Amino acid sequence: RAFIGKWIDKRIELPQMHDPREDGYREVFDYTKEEADAAIDYVADTGKLFVADLEGDYSMDKIEQTCLEFEAMGVQNIIIDNLTGIKLDEKQFGGKVGALDECVKRIGTIKDRHAVSIFLVTHLTRVGNGRVPHEEGGDVYLSDLRGSGAIGFWASYVLAIKRNTRAESLDERTT
Repeated sequence: RAFIGKWIDKRIELPQMHDPREDGYREVFDYTKEEADAAIDYVADTGKLFVADLEGDYSMDKIEQTCLEFEAMGVQNIIIDNLTGIKLDEKQFGGKVGALDECVKRIGTIKDRHAVSIFLVTHLTRVGNGRVPHEEGGDVYLSDLRGSGAIGFWASYVLAIKRNTRAESLDERTT
């Protein structure tokens, strides 16, 4: 919904807000269900965007199966949002870090063995003392990504986006 909302310049992934007098009102929240549905239908009708319905199953096995199904459909670009939401038995892999590493390894194996590009979204860790926090526009290092060791090994490219969410101006806060 966040991606599709770009077609109508609205934040359709967030609750509607129609009254400009309401505290926190922003024009991007002022949309109708019909506008949102029309944007979703438009993107769906192009046949260029597929959203997987994992039916509540966020296991690594389900992610792998879905990636292979998408490849069989001819989909070449797959976005997985969010790495930290993938479920894998942490005990089997020595904890959260080991499970995250295993997920990235298995995703990396798919992209290496099949004709797909996989774009993986992950959260950032908190920065240590002496560094500007990410939400204040601080630099993002590879080591700041959750799963950074495996991501650094398996990724073809790593892109990290930063912005200052606490800036004075709206322009700077949203850039």
